[in-house]
Parts: sequence; structure tokens; C-alpha cells
Amino acid sequence: MFRLQFASSLALSCLAVLVAQPARTEPRAVIELFTSQGCSSCPAADKLIAEYSRDPSVIALSLAVDYWDYLGWKDTLALSGHSNRQRAYAKARGDREVYTPQVVVDGAVHALGSDKKPVYASQCEQGGTLDQAACPYGEETTSRANFEEWYHDIPGVNLPYLAYFYFQPQDNGLFLFASTSFFPLDNAGWQAPGVTGGDTAANGNDSKPHNFAFTTELHTKFKYTGGETFTFEGDDDLWVFMNKQLAIDLGGLHPALKGTVTLDDSATALGLVKGNTYPLDLFHAERHTTASHFRVQTTLSLVDCGSIPPDVPVPR
Repeated sequence: MFRLQFASSLALSCLAVLVAQPARTEPRAVIELFTSQGCSSCPAADKLIAEYSRDPSVIALSLAVDYWDYLGWKDTLALSGHSNRQRAYAKARGDREVYTPQVVVDGAVHALGSDKKPVYASQCEQGGTLDQAACPYGEETTSRANFEEWYHDIPGVNLPYLAYFYFQPQDNGLFLFASTSFFPLDNAGWQAPGVTGGDTAANGNDSKPHNFAFTTELHTKFKYTGGETFTFEGDDDLWVFMNKQLAIDLGGLHPALKGTVTLDDSATALGLVKGNTYPLDLFHAERHTTASHFRVQTTLSLVDCGSIPPDVPVPR
């Protein structure tokens, strides 16, 4: 498994900024954190929900659950009603398990985890009872533990690489990055010359050997001014988060699919307010050994050239 961290490259122009006291903002989303005092990974999530609570555009709730009490240490803030509420959300979404920490937005939308990585949903896990509507391509994953390896640096399991791509300005005002042969790690990673214990390339539809089985992350920021769109087309898995909320979900092993978010239509669900700057986080996985397509088309105004996740060591 490889990890490929991309930083964006986009020509930036100087902006004249008018500073004024903002008008009162009404809440646009409800964010619920299911947490526990006995959860070792929950303090980071508790810190994240505290950040949300300072945003006037959201209502942030911290709900302590009691299903860990059987371990022998009782959570003094837990309520059985909180546990029942989380289980009801899981049942409505078709999830097979509940866990802490978990963030739910408006009762349905998953947010980034406390480590700002995608949260495993388990809907199409191998060996489970599959909902055809949620899992049109059948079984997609094996376990939460294996999914955690996709976007977390684990020595001996994955190798992180830093790369850059350029969003080319178009005459119609769009910015475009497009590749119908997206293989940034050919002859690199576990298939680099001289690597011990590596693997071999697989022939794609073009009859050429390629290095498949890699993931891609992109972390940048954009300013929401109104009227923007973001479109991704490709394979395989793809999740786009805006303001830490799931905006596009193309998860699964599938041929090239397209997903578009129109920010004005989704502003309430994503907690976006015009004039503010928000994080944009993209997570992609290439798993098929046939072809690799990666196309981003957007009118977003990016305000930086990307950032490197804190868990990534010195870039290659």
C-alpha cells in the first residue's frame, strides 16, 4: 500500500479585503460527537468539537455513551439515551457497528474523524449483510483495521510520497486537473528498483505494467464567495470533505464515476457562509488493476498550495 500526498498548485492573485463586523449567523448544521471518558482516542475528538462549538454557524453537541461501562470504569457523564441515539443513527444508515469517537452531522452525514481522516462506515464490509442500494458493487472492504492503513502512516505497510499537480485555468472560468492514466508511482514505492520484499506491477487496460494499490490525499483551503462548484470523475474510492463535512461520496470499487457538489445548494448542510475560508480535504484510493482515472474540475478559489498531514514523515 502506498500513500500519495498531493499539494495543489494554483496561481493566486492579491485581494483587497474589507474588514467589518459580521452580521449574526444563524446555525446551519447540528454536529453530534459520540464520546466516552474511557476512550483513549476521544480527547482529540473532544478538542475538535470544542472548536466546532465556537463556530456560530453550527450547533455542537458532545454526547457521552455508556456502552463501555462494562469494562469496569463508569463514565460519569454517560447516558443510555446517548447510546440509543447513536445506535438509531447507525441503523438508519445501515452501519454494522457503533464506536467512539464518532461525529454525525444533521443525523446522517459523516464528518472527518478527530484525526482529520475518513471514518470507516462498514456498510459494505466483507461477510456482512449487504444493502443493494448502499452497496451496488458488492463487498468493498474487509475490516476497519485494514481501512485505517489507507490514510495513516504505518512503517512497513505503506510508503508516503509528496507530489504536486497544477489546476489549469480554462477559458470558461474553471480550473482543471485531468489524467486518464493516473499512475504517479510507476517504478516507485514497493516496485522501485532494489526494494526488498516489494511486489510486481500489473498490466492495465493499456497492456502496460503499472503500480496500482495506492491512495491519494489532498489538503488545501478555499474561500466561499457563492456560485462555486466542484466535480470529481474517476476510480476507485473518492471522498471529498468541505468544512470537515462529507460533500462527495464515491466510495467503492467501480468504473469511473462522477460526483458534483454545488456549494450554494449544499451550504446549509456543509455549514458554509459566504466570505469565509474553509478546509478542503480529498481522499482517493486506486484499487482496480485495470485503469486509473483522476479528473477534478472546479471554480473554487483556493487560498493556499496545500499542506502535509502531521503523521507523514519527511517527504520522498
